[in-house]
Amino acid sequence: MIGPLSSQLNAIKWGEFKLGDLFEASNGDFDIQKRHINHKGEFVITAGLSNNGVLGQS
Repeated sequence: MIGPLSSQLNAIKWGEFKLGDLFEASNGDFDIQKRHINHKGEFVITAGLSNNGVLGQS
């Protein structure tokens, strides 16, 4: 899309989705800690309050 941001946003079909429809939740097989984060792989989401639950990338 090229053009002003408002026209780009109006061209998008917006809707409501369940998180389970967009993401796969899974339990890891170990307790991931900050030392496991290398900022290169997949985002690790936790139940934490800081940084919207994003621990980092593993």
